[in-house]
Amino acid sequence: MSRRWRVGVRGSSAAFQHLSHYLTDGMALTYRDSPGWRLEADIFEAVDDLDLVRADAERLFAQIRGVARLRLGVDVPLELDDSIYRRTGDGELEDHFVSLGATLTIESYLTASSTGGQPVPLASTLDLADAQTDERVSAALTLFGMPPAWRTLSMVLDLVREEVPERAIAKRGWATAAKVKRFNSTANSYRAVGTDARHGKLKWQPPKHPMTLHDARLLVGGILRAWLDDRRPAPATDGRP
Repeated sequence: MSRRWRVGVRGSSAAFQHLSHYLTDGMALTYRDSPGWRLEADIFEAVDDLDLVRADAERLFAQIRGVARLRLGVDVPLELDDSIYRRTGDGELEDHFVSLGATLTIESYLTASSTGGQPVPLASTLDLADAQTDERVSAALTLFGMPPAWRTLSMVLDLVREEVPERAIAKRGWATAAKVKRFNSTANSYRAVGTDARHGKLKWQPPKHPMTLHDARLLVGGILRAWLDDRRPAPATDGRP
């Protein structure tokens, strides 16, 4: 498929190799000696305005940052370039220089396994595909990909709780009720986390042992992974649908 828009990306060859393993259908990486690596995506083709392409690119990279932090664990830097390329009527590429200013860090040492002779897509690939069609998934991944903070982690948990009530989270074994309560009490309390708290009212008392931000990120990440996996049908294990 010949796409009109391509967004420049910078990074090491190894990083691009890993990234290419889990891009979804409708996305592709291409390379030329000049200008180098470029990312194509069907979502760019729905718009004609350069600023809208820029916004779509930033949104996509925000989702990828969330997937990388949620699923992959080890970071390798990739950056959006300062240029967007548009294919002209004669097939040549015309440079459009813009200030994107976004940074993408991804890494994937995972490989797809097979079940019953059929390849099983990586969870990271499925996450990114879901984010293109589901606003709640897109928001959750984007928020989780941001620098960890009590407010953004609470927003991720809010998005999950819109579909799965807090009692059901514990019942399904995604996290204990005690840990979720400790997270909520810490995140809500100004006395516990200061200006990072969700609320300013001093009536929100901190728990006896406030949760650390590191543990909060692990807790919310585990719930988010379980929620994303639970929304999909389990793959067949014997080759039959």
